[in-house]
Amino acid sequence: SVGAQPIRTDRLSWGFQLAVSQQRNDVMELGTGVEPFYVETTPFSSGGVRVAAGYPLFGRWTKPILGYADANENGVLEKEEVLLGDTAVFVGGTLPNYTANLSTTVSLLRGAVSVSAGFLYEDGMTQRNEVARDLALFSRGWNDSTASIDEQAATISAGTEYNWIQTVSTLRFNTLSVTYNLPSRAAQRVGARALSLSLQGTNLGLRTNYRGLDPNVNSRATGNGERRPA
Repeated sequence: SVGAQPIRTDRLSWGFQLAVSQQRNDVMELGTGVEPFYVETTPFSSGGVRVAAGYPLFGRWTKPILGYADANENGVLEKEEVLLGDTAVFVGGTLPNYTANLSTTVSLLRGAVSVSAGFLYEDGMTQRNEVARDLALFSRGWNDSTASIDEQAATISAGTEYNWIQTVSTLRFNTLSVTYNLPSRAAQRVGARALSLSLQGTNLGLRTNYRGLDPNVNSRATGNGERRPA
């Protein structure tokens, strides 16, 4: 982490605080007689969040799609025409590898007015995009027999979460606040030593490669359990 105040005058001051972190973890071994186990599974496919020695804690696992082809040449990709791996494989961790927080404040008019903003960057978090899975029923690849085999393959589950897994990076405009510190005489009139007025907003912007609604919406203990709003 690093903090600095590059500008400090009576009329204007500007400072910032930047914190960057990287996390890595591996399960070294399980207890005697304890086999790798799932802590979250889904009713529609094999796989989920798993604890296994040699891999990150609460890693995401699923059977891979190894290939597909329109074997009967009817123009429709069927479940039986998708080649699925025999066993689930590790596809990523549910926690971000890198996190960066930036907060910055500008003060004007001898500190009478201050503007503060906060940003959050995360990278390397592997999510299951349940929204994409739910909305696949309405896609061209699902409903139009003239859609290419690749388009159809992108919407098929075939007993796996593989199509709905995505490793995510996000840059979020977390907070913005504007504060006005009233003159001391105004505060004294109401029996206070200091008085200020503030306007604040949160979750103001998001830039991400995620194809769902919001990768940080989470209704599960680990990983992403995003659901479409009713």
